[in-house]
Amino acid sequence: MDRLQDELSYDSFTKWLSYFENRPVNWRDDDRFFKLLAAWGQKGKPYDIFPSLVPIYQPVNRPKEADNTLDINKFRQSFMYSKMLSAKDGKRLEL
Repeated sequence: MDRLQDELSYDSFTKWLSYFENRPVNWRDDDRFFKLLAAWGQKGKPYDIFPSLVPIYQPVNRPKEADNTLDINKFRQSFMYSKMLSAKDGKRLEL
């Protein structure tokens, strides 16, 4: 860690921050999984489910979210929640 601090300039550091803001880590995995969900009938936009896809699908003027907490009511209306309930012992979910 000390070596990284010694060798990485502030300018490089801010460029890396910008890069990861525009291309979040593992965004391809989220995109791939959303495409599977869409094939299974999920409606909506990919960035509604995966916030990491906002900079990918809305690169200009993307909305700033003040609160990243899970909206439980939205989740209960989701395709994923209905599938979880239909699973064995799914009716025991306590959210």
